[in-house]
Amino acid sequence: MPLWEQQGFAVEIEMQEVCPVIYLPDSYEGYLEQLDKKQRHELRRKVRKAESEAVISWCVIGKNHETSTTN
Repeated sequence: MPLWEQQGFAVEIEMQEVCPVIYLPDSYEGYLEQLDKKQRHELRRKVRKAESEAVISWCVIGKNHETSTTN
């Protein structure tokens, strides 16, 4: 007997489908404007740290970008 039943609790398990969505503006600056002041500060701090500690590169994917999948 599960512990919750021993303690007199009833449990109901149901599948919940959640799909987070974010609508992105046309520019990175537009994205930053959507964030609150603290989130902007944290993101900029983390980008500066990444730029100073590692070799990073940016890749912008547009509407005409071809994708391929490997199995």
